Amino acid sequence: MSDREGPGSQPSGRYRTAHVGGLTEADEGGELRLAGRVSHLRDHGGVIFAHLADGSGELQVRFNPETFPELDLSREDWVTVRGSLEARPEGTENVLNPDIALAGHELVAAEMEVLGRPLESLDRLPSLEDPVATGAETGEDGERRQTVSEELLLRYRPFALRRGDLQRAIRARSRAALAIRSFLEGEGFCEIETPVLAAPAPEGARDFLVPSRLHPGEAYALPQSPQIYKQLLMVGGFDRYFQVSRCFRDEDLRTNRQPEFTQIDLEMSFVEEADVLDLVTRMMGRLLDELADHLPAGRPVRFSRLTYPEAKERFGTDAPDLRIPLELADLSEVFRDTSFQIFRKFLDGGGAVVGIPVPPEARLARNEIDRFREWAKAAKMPQPAWGDKKDGEFVSTIGKFFGDDEKAGLAALMEEGGQIFFAAAMSRGEARAIAGQLRTQIGRRSGAYDLDRLEFAWITGFPAFERHHDGSIGPAHHPFTDIRLPEDPDADDATLLALPSRAYDLVLNGEELGSGSIRIHRLDKQLAVLALLGYDRERAYRHFRHLLDGLSYGAPPHGGIALGFDRLIANLLGLPSIRQTIAFPKDGRGRCLISDSPAAVAAEDLEILGLARRGDDQRPGE
Repeated sequence: MSDREGPGSQPSGRYRTAHVGGLTEADEGGELRLAGRVSHLRDHGGVIFAHLADGSGELQVRFNPETFPELDLSREDWVTVRGSLEARPEGTENVLNPDIALAGHELVAAEMEVLGRPLESLDRLPSLEDPVATGAETGEDGERRQTVSEELLLRYRPFALRRGDLQRAIRARSRAALAIRSFLEGEGFCEIETPVLAAPAPEGARDFLVPSRLHPGEAYALPQSPQIYKQLLMVGGFDRYFQVSRCFRDEDLRTNRQPEFTQIDLEMSFVEEADVLDLVTRMMGRLLDELADHLPAGRPVRFSRLTYPEAKERFGTDAPDLRIPLELADLSEVFRDTSFQIFRKFLDGGGAVVGIPVPPEARLARNEIDRFREWAKAAKMPQPAWGDKKDGEFVSTIGKFFGDDEKAGLAALMEEGGQIFFAAAMSRGEARAIAGQLRTQIGRRSGAYDLDRLEFAWITGFPAFERHHDGSIGPAHHPFTDIRLPEDPDADDATLLALPSRAYDLVLNGEELGSGSIRIHRLDKQLAVLALLGYDRERAYRHFRHLLDGLSYGAPPHGGIALGFDRLIANLLGLPSIRQTIAFPKDGRGRCLISDSPAAVAAEDLEILGLARRGDDQRPGE
C-alpha cells in the first residue's frame, strides 16, 4: 500500500489511504483505498468504468460484474473505493483528459461505498463538460464564449466548481499566490494586513460604505486599495511590504471587473522607478515558471518598455496589445488641402485624421470587414472607411473624393495588396484613441498574428494630471504620485496637463494589470500637489489627515505597485473573464446568485444604524 498522496495531511485510512495525484507506477499491484467524486460513468457490456476525481486528479476505476452484479452508482456520487492498481490493456490508455492521472492504469474495485449523492435531477444543473476540452464557441470579436449559461454557472456555483476548467483555473490561482508570496519573502518583503474598515476616499471610484452602529450617521468605507496605509508602513520603517489584498469598488462591471477583487500590493523604500520595474519583472518570471504546466507549451514571453507618449503615438492607447505589430499613421498632412467634406470638417475644427495601414498578410476579407463595421456600430464608434493598394495605387469606394496627391500619399504608406483604415475626430487625441481600438480589433480578427504568446509592456512617463469628463483637472493616477511641480503655483490647465509624473503601468496583451509610482515623501510637496487639485490646507487635512500626519514624522523615498491578481491569472491562462478565476464571483449586475445578495435589510436593523429606506415617512428619531 502506498503512502504517497497529493496535497494535504496523511490520509487516515477510513475513506482513503492515498490521493490520486500522488500515485505512481510503483503502486501497481498494491491495495489502495481512494475517495472522491464520480465525474464520468459508462457501461461496457456489464463492466462499469468510472472516473474518480479527488481534487488532486482523476483515475479510472473498473467495476467488474462478478464483483458488483448490481452496482448502485451514479454520476456525481461521492464514494470510497478499495481495490488494486493495475495496468490497463494495451490500446486503452487515456491520452485526452488532462486531469487523468496514470493514464495507463486503473483501479480494479473490490469494495465500494456511496457516501453522498445529488438529491435533485442533474438536468437542471449546469453542464460539467469542460469547454476547453470540448470546444468553446468563439464570438465575432474573437473572444471565446462559454457554451453553458453563465447564470447557471453562478447560481449553482458549488456544483459548477466541479468543472475541469474552473478547477484548473482556481488551483492555478492558488499556486500563483504561493509563488508570489515565496518570491517576495525571498526578496525581504514583510506581509502585513491593512484595515478593511477605513475612511471614505474622496478620489477614484465609488466606495462601498459600512454604516456604524456605535457612531450614528457615520460610516466606514471598504478599501479601494491599501494605498495610504502602505505608505504609512514605509513611514513606520518596514522598508518592504506586500499583501494579497482584498479591495472593493462600487463601479460598473465588465468581464475584467468585480465589485470585490484581489490585488498583489507592494511598497518599497529607497527605490526609483527602475528598481520597482526590475523586481516585478523578475516576479513575473518566477510566476511563469510556476505555472508552466498551465500555459501552452513553448509560449513565448517578452517584456517591452514604452513611454506614455510613444504608446499613444504608435498605438493610440496606453495599454497596447503588442502581439499586434500594426502602428498608426497621422494622415492630417496627407489631407491638409482635401476637399473631402467629412475629413475637411474634422481638420478645420482642429481635429485629425489617422490611418491604420494593414499589410497583405493581415488584410480583412469583405465579409470580415462587414462584421468589423457592425462591431464598431455596436460599440458606438464611427464605422471606419477603408481602401486597398492594387497595382501600386490606392483604390477605395471613397477614392473618388480624393485628389491624386492624396491617393499617392496614402499609397506610399501601404504595402502592395494591403489595406488602410481611417479614423477621424475633432481632436488629435480622440482620433488616435478611436484608431487604437480599431487597430486592436483588426489585428485580432485578421488571424495573422500569434495571439498565444505573452507580451508584457511597461508604460512609463505618464502625465501627472488629466482632464475628466466634466472638464475638471484630476490626477492621472492618484494625488500621491511624485511629479515635477510647476514654477507657478497658479499654473493654467495647459501647464498642469503637460506635467510629467513618476507613474508606470504594467500591461499584458493589451490589458492593464496594474499601476504604480514613486510617491511624494515630503509633506510640503504633498500639500502643494493637493493645492494644485483645489485642496486648501483645511480640506486636505480633512480628507488625508492620516497620510499628512504620517509624512510630518519624516518619510523615506518610496514607491510601489498594485497588480490586479484576478486579471493577471485570467490573462495568463487565456480566459475571457476574471469570473473564471474566482471561486464565488458576482454576476454582471454585481449580485451573488447563490446567496441572493445584496439583500433587503429589515427595518429594525436599519433603525439600529439610524437609517431608513428612501421613501419611508420618517427617519428614526424624527
